[in-house]
Amino acid sequence: MDFIRRHWIAYLIAALIALGLGGLGAYVIGIKASTPSDTRAENIKAEQKNAELNTMMESESESSSSSGTSDSGSTAE
Repeated sequence: MDFIRRHWIAYLIAALIALGLGGLGAYVIGIKASTPSDTRAENIKAEQKNAELNTMMESESESSSSSGTSDSGSTAE
């Protein structure tokens, strides 16, 4: 423990260097591994189109099921 007390400045400098290199590494990897903006825009358009098609299909299935069938679950009194 006495060794650490005598050399605390070296430990502090090493910790700061490690944090700086870790942050720099994370930044570089984030830049290199991120999806390009044009690809991201294409993905967003495809997702929006898919959502619109799903909404249209759901509304068509609801309208066809409500108009073509009768309510057999109700009882007449």
